[in-house]
Amino acid sequence: MRFLRICLVVALGLTAACRRETKRTIAMIPMGNAHQYWQSVHAGAVKAARELGVNVIWDGPPTETDFAGQLKIVDTMINRHVDAIAVAPIDTTTLVNVVERAGRENIPVVIFDSGIGTDQFVAKIATDNYR
Repeated sequence: MRFLRICLVVALGLTAACRRETKRTIAMIPMGNAHQYWQSVHAGAVKAARELGVNVIWDGPPTETDFAGQLKIVDTMINRHVDAIAVAPIDTTTLVNVVERAGRENIPVVIFDSGIGTDQFVAKIATDNYR
């Protein structure tokens, strides 16, 4: 839960320059939706969003092997002009182009849970699985 709160706080802080009368919207895109782990991450994101007063759009592919599905979701969120994107990339290369595109369109991207093959994001929040 603390992990998700940190992720949302980082994304929210990055959108602070965008003063709006409406709630900020953060897209959270997990690796998948089917696994119990991602369902618990979703529950934590919803709780943190309520506490922080932001809207969270939770949308992930059905499975952790649907590279094209995750790519399409990130692209859709960029086209919707969300205030920030938090994504757990399925692999290190598939999302590089869309993450870099989000940056060019001034949408902050927070990488969570796993890495990606670009440095064009504003924050990465993950555990050290090696240790």
